[in-house]
Amino acid sequence: MKFKNKYNLNSLLIHSWDKFQNTLSQHNGLVLLALLMGAISVRLIILNLNYEIISPGDSLSYLKLGSDFAAGKGFIDPKTNLPYAYWPPGWPMIIAIIYKFFGVHTLPLRLYQAFVSALLCPGVYLLGRSIFNAGTGLLAAIFCIVYPAFLHPQMGFVNLLSDPTYQLLLVAGLLLFFRGEKIKQSYYFCGLVFGFSALVKPNGLAVPGILILIILYQHRFKKNFFKASSLLMLGFLTAILPWTVRNYLVLNKLVLVSTNSGVNLYVGNANTFTNKLRQGDPFYDKIRAQGDGYEQGQLLNRQGIKFLKDNLIHRQSIFLRKMKYHFDPFLAYKIKKGETLVTISKYNWMYVFLAPFIILGFLIRSRDKFVLMSALFLSVNILTALVYLGSVRYRLEIDPLLIIVGCMGLTAFVRSSSLRLKFVLFWLLINAVGGIFFPTILPKLLMDLVPGTDPM
Repeated sequence: MKFKNKYNLNSLLIHSWDKFQNTLSQHNGLVLLALLMGAISVRLIILNLNYEIISPGDSLSYLKLGSDFAAGKGFIDPKTNLPYAYWPPGWPMIIAIIYKFFGVHTLPLRLYQAFVSALLCPGVYLLGRSIFNAGTGLLAAIFCIVYPAFLHPQMGFVNLLSDPTYQLLLVAGLLLFFRGEKIKQSYYFCGLVFGFSALVKPNGLAVPGILILIILYQHRFKKNFFKASSLLMLGFLTAILPWTVRNYLVLNKLVLVSTNSGVNLYVGNANTFTNKLRQGDPFYDKIRAQGDGYEQGQLLNRQGIKFLKDNLIHRQSIFLRKMKYHFDPFLAYKIKKGETLVTISKYNWMYVFLAPFIILGFLIRSRDKFVLMSALFLSVNILTALVYLGSVRYRLEIDPLLIIVGCMGLTAFVRSSSLRLKFVLFWLLINAVGGIFFPTILPKLLMDLVPGTDPM
């Protein structure tokens, strides 16, 4: 009798879930509108609370470049007034267009950021629905609406950086990619979108390689593989080649998008290995004072590689340190009160909840094309963090994919009675180990191995 009641309860749960998904499918337009309106409302509230915030550093540089573009000065180094390619041009160009139409002030930019960040939510719904099912898509979209890291004043849309635009282009490009299975011309437009994403953030340069591997996995070396790959690369090159040609003409060097990899390599390793930048770094300050040209980038590149080579003995603990800051769901930021470091995790609680379900999603659907693709995106993201910088902000670009995979794992958990008890225990274990042991004892033990670095 107990078995029968358990069976009936499980059947009822699955039946209710399937009925809910059928209802969603019948009202697709209303669901999209409700998601968009909900996302816009949340973002306008957040914007109103944080309107005055403009973080120093990259945001100010992008705003300056955008105003120069709008004034017709072109893409120039503010230190030397010479043409350069230090920053990727996509985001400054968007800023310039907004400035041209609405004037040089930040309100239109902030409204653009809020709208683009809101559009990501129905986009995630469509992607999750087309790959898995409507329920997974809706759960992922709701998570995106209230995902704290997307709303964080220093990491999310409030900060005037390129991340929301890049995330939206990523989701739009993947929607076109999966549409390409039915309409081959979609591969061209997919490549075009990802070409524009590479102009917004150079991380997008790795995307065509990932997608071609997925096409190869699907079609092997058959005729469809060559046709789809050719259309994808043609669209991609259509977007980035004009800027690459411009760079060659003004720099006399082959620079696909930007020259700032040297700074990222140096900062990501000099800071981690030696704390130089925290304490003042004469070499870095001297190079940057000369401008942000190609030669300066190459000098920093070589010095960053030298740091890696000279510190190979500490590589394992250094990479663990970078991964801690990149993926640790329990560290949002830290405040020092006297001699005590206090962990503030309020912006990461949702990632803490989803992390075990993301692992479950990867485990149970490892051969699925989207899951395999997400694993490749994650691998490239990890490799970039290891070589350059490990930070929560640089993880955000793939978080929409991880959220979809996590929600797929969550729906599998709802549907499978055999998974529930085991996974609840697994979830509690991950949170217990991560919440108590990882942010306190383990990093200190590992970071003590690294000379010249504080344990946290």
